Amino acid sequence: MMRNTFRRRGPQAMQVLALASLLLSGTALAKMDDSTVNVKISGTVVANGSCTFTGTDPIAVEFGDVIINDIKDKAYKQSLPYTLSCKGDPGGKAIQMKLTGTAADFDGTLLKTDAKGLGLSLQKDDKAMALNQWVDIDPASPPKFDAVLVKQKDASFQNGQAFNGSATLIVGFN
Repeated sequence: MMRNTFRRRGPQAMQVLALASLLLSGTALAKMDDSTVNVKISGTVVANGSCTFTGTDPIAVEFGDVIINDIKDKAYKQSLPYTLSCKGDPGGKAIQMKLTGTAADFDGTLLKTDAKGLGLSLQKDDKAMALNQWVDIDPASPPKFDAVLVKQKDASFQNGQAFNGSATLIVGFN
């Protein structure tokens, strides 16, 4: 009768036994059933900031009755009321605004009105600003914009003559 016996024969026998154990355990692990679980990851990527003006109505600036000889030294100055709300990350870009419109025929720095010889100086924080030019702003403290009536030298107007002008206020990330 033959007996199966293992005899210790030195370090090689231990290595063979350890290798056989690893191979058998690997096989046992390979036969285990796979178990899966779904992982749901959610969040909001804010890659860009956004700014919006509150309200949908156009900004109306009313000068009322204007005495022609008093159009000087900012006698007719009206604020442009607006509310700006910004959120998100501008991604290192500057937040800027500009007032766009058609320049007056007699002075390219003024906004044109429909009354010949009458224009509007657009001002940011009491300083004249160039029409159609971007200016940096701090959305936490938006600038104050004003419109100031400017008359062309020697321009004449009729009593009761109405005037209108229009511009677009734009905010952007540049």
